[in-house]
Amino acid sequence: AQGEWLGHNTDAEGFHRSLPADLPHAASTVIWGGGGVLSFLQKEFPAATSYSVRTGAPRAATSSSLSPDLVIWAAGPRDPLPNQAWTPRWLIDLNYREDSEARNWALELRKRGLPSRYISGEDFFYQQAELQRQYWRGRL
Repeated sequence: AQGEWLGHNTDAEGFHRSLPADLPHAASTVIWGGGGVLSFLQKEFPAATSYSVRTGAPRAATSSSLSPDLVIWAAGPRDPLPNQAWTPRWLIDLNYREDSEARNWALELRKRGLPSRYISGEDFFYQQAELQRQYWRGRL
């Protein structure tokens, strides 16, 4: 109806479509940051520990001393890095900029000979855009 606002969020579906098939969901996982994507990330990875970028600490009490296999970077391109003792095997960067600190971190891990697999947020971005295009086609 005229004067009515419409909205549609494609974050969760875009993220799911952009995940590699061999991603280890059973691995210990940290969500670094989160903002508006935190709720769907916690549904996708219910055992993940979510960290606040501002404090560098877990959002909820945790009893484990964590060295994650998977880190999901859901922070800005210039936000601070998490614990540098972490050596994740997988790093998913939901930021898609070339100057992302997550990308730089992955490059540094590789220089140290660690088997880090970096996944750029670029595919996530394109998946979201395509889903938005499909949703809005015929509605505007």
